[in-house]
Amino acid sequence: MPTRYRADLADVAWGKEHTYGVVPPSTELDSLVTAGGTSEVGMLRGQWGLVTGGIDLPTPTFDWQPFYGLGVMNRNMLFPIQGRERLEGRVSQTLLCHDSSRLFLEQMLGLAFNAKNADTSGAETVNAYTPTTGTSVVTATTFTITSDVLSHAVTSGSAAPTHIVIVGDVLDEVPNRVQDTWAYVGNESGSAAGFSVFKDQALLQPGWNGVRPPTGADCNFSLHGIAQNSSATAAATANQSSNNVKYITRDSNVAKHIFIRPTLVQPSFTLGARFRADDGSSFVTNYSGCKVSRAVFNFEEGAPVNFGADFIARDMSHNIGEHDAANAQAIIDAREDTLKYKPIGTTSTSTVQPNYMKNIRVTEQPYFYSTVSLTFHGATIARFRRFTITIDNALDPRYYITQNDAATPRDNRQILHEILEGRRGISFGGSLDLDDDGSNDYPQNNASPTDANFLRYLLNQGMISNDIRDMNTLKGIGITIELRKLVDASASTYDKIKFHIGPVQNATNNHQSTGNVDDVSMVLRSAPHNIPAPPSIHVPVDIDGMASSMFIEIMDGVAATD
Repeated sequence: MPTRYRADLADVAWGKEHTYGVVPPSTELDSLVTAGGTSEVGMLRGQWGLVTGGIDLPTPTFDWQPFYGLGVMNRNMLFPIQGRERLEGRVSQTLLCHDSSRLFLEQMLGLAFNAKNADTSGAETVNAYTPTTGTSVVTATTFTITSDVLSHAVTSGSAAPTHIVIVGDVLDEVPNRVQDTWAYVGNESGSAAGFSVFKDQALLQPGWNGVRPPTGADCNFSLHGIAQNSSATAAATANQSSNNVKYITRDSNVAKHIFIRPTLVQPSFTLGARFRADDGSSFVTNYSGCKVSRAVFNFEEGAPVNFGADFIARDMSHNIGEHDAANAQAIIDAREDTLKYKPIGTTSTSTVQPNYMKNIRVTEQPYFYSTVSLTFHGATIARFRRFTITIDNALDPRYYITQNDAATPRDNRQILHEILEGRRGISFGGSLDLDDDGSNDYPQNNASPTDANFLRYLLNQGMISNDIRDMNTLKGIGITIELRKLVDASASTYDKIKFHIGPVQNATNNHQSTGNVDDVSMVLRSAPHNIPAPPSIHVPVDIDGMASSMFIEIMDGVAATD
């Protein structure tokens, strides 16, 4: 009987790259306590949630072109011409989980960071955000402030960064944590009050992500943790304040607050899979330089919240033949005759193993749509039956013509060199019954009708004013989707994930504010009110629109009102 590779014996995981297309560093391969156990050191450990639809690995597709030109003697192809190599994959339907999904949400949108200002030594609450103020000196590669409060967050030596800095784009204004300029915190520069700033997590590209912040008095900034806690059970009460502002992963602390914001450059990851056959043989494949091109979130009544993501990889490697019993030099040479062969290891010349599923398997319950609260223009709408958010990162794969490797059997002119980002598109759609929510805030603030909000917003073409005749400026409203589940009934604490589309209406909650309601944010393209066919009774309202911005909030162990 032939041996067969089995899905129930496979291992698959991912890890965040700090440099595009390069194996994740040791900080992403360290052991981590999970629901399944403790992950192995030196192996990929990232998960997605409860994957129900499988994972399409980006095995190469070669665009061969048939040659029908001069010399063809009949209507058939004479021979094929080598074409480009494409590596496209997909994470199919995955149930959204609070702990195991959060890190991959970063890959879809941009950057995950602890929303609390680390410079306050943990004094912040979930409902408050207070930036640090001082006189700044800003260069293209450094940031210096007139107070010695930054040394605890500065990276030393060549270690991976543990914090980012967000600086207000305008002096004497509170930074917008999901829009303003940010950078990774590097080594001290000149004094304990200054440090180098970097665009990438590998600390190889000096500079800022965004416009260079201004130099001068009343510069507002904040420091935010981006590290992962290697022990989910080791956070003692004495360390609760510092850990609550240091990490982005779940641990025994409560009142932890995470933001996931859009970025200029999309993060990348390495995906690894281990295939096992029923005779005990196995091999490992890696797919490096993966970037999410499109992500879709689905919220439907009575069903778990789920998402899917399409991604593009830059290259792959494998160790096929490494585990063969014979070690003769001829067999070793034969292994390396297969293109993209790399032995198992943890360096850029290796194929990295995924962790064993028994240690990283996901066992938590997903979020259900029954616990969703949808807020439109500050008022909760409870009658949504379906809602969808689509993020299109408009990735632009680049193939350059000067990539030939000397003395190698492959012609790199057909190999993907890099993946650039295009204009991000954010769209949404949904279906609800009657949308008379009793709110009369739109558009005239407590003086408007309470019915057909979406239709009236559509007819007004997204404009808001106290007088309908003054609507000469397109302004914005926002939709917030809140997912929650109870963590501790005795303490009345909840885990939450919030999706914010457009600016948040209620600016009194600083942790939710993304700007003021004058920002151009979301607009409806259609909101039909149709008469349904029997046996339907209630009038459905289907909406379709697009937005200029969004971000995601993740809260661990917070109060119901947070």
